Amino acid sequence: MHTLVLPPRNHYKFIDDDDFQDLAQHRDELEYFDNKGRESCTRTFKRYTLFDNLNISTVKIDEQINEIRVAVIGKTGHGKSSTANSLVGNGNDMFVTGHKNISETDASCIGTCELNDNRKLIVMDSPGLKHTGRAERDVISEMERVVELLPGGIHAFLYVWNATDHRVSQEDMSVLKTIKDNFGNSFMKHCITVYSNAEGKLRGDMTLDNFVSTQDEHLELKEFLDEMGWKIVAVNNTSTIPAERKRNRDVLLTMIYRVIDENKMLSYTYQKPELAGKL
Repeated sequence: MHTLVLPPRNHYKFIDDDDFQDLAQHRDELEYFDNKGRESCTRTFKRYTLFDNLNISTVKIDEQINEIRVAVIGKTGHGKSSTANSLVGNGNDMFVTGHKNISETDASCIGTCELNDNRKLIVMDSPGLKHTGRAERDVISEMERVVELLPGGIHAFLYVWNATDHRVSQEDMSVLKTIKDNFGNSFMKHCITVYSNAEGKLRGDMTLDNFVSTQDEHLELKEFLDEMGWKIVAVNNTSTIPAERKRNRDVLLTMIYRVIDENKMLSYTYQKPELAGKL
């Protein structure tokens, strides 16, 4: 009895796991569909970015920074935990994901991994900011806890939005205003917008650039993006295509490195107003 020997998975980076399993015994078809997948991924990746050269090799940060701390924040059910998993990128779901408006993250969770440049990456997945009916004080308290759990400071915040839920409610705007008013310009300089579920919205002629331009009707959101410097990326966290998973992680890390560089290596720290008044 012969044991089926599968071809090396890493040789076929542009097809998903199901297709790889189905075609494992047909090398010619594997090659064909992998090449077609490469063409498809090239088109997809162009739709998903506002930048022509979003490559981590183009960004250099001080070698003295040996630890990078990132906090993932956003509305419940918008893909925070799956984005955190994409960023850690070890192939395992370190952070539990949920569906729709059911929060699977009741308390902040922290995961770590080592990057290719030997730096340590610390990623914190925070409880969702449940916008509807949420008191302003609750939002502030949640954000304060996020910052307190990483006392060395946070190099970047990833504010995750579900691209398929493009409606921006008054509650959404209220939360953005609360965060901006209470955590200041420094927070905005360290913040990156991540649109998750890009595969459900950015299809055909709809690019990230086109999609973002449709948000102009929401003046508060446009101002928020303006103050962030339009640091925006889109990801498909559900993909099982190795090249796309790698692309997700690479663009997130590249944008984080850019934020670190633009802020001259300084991390974000927050001091409660009542404490500041006592100093």
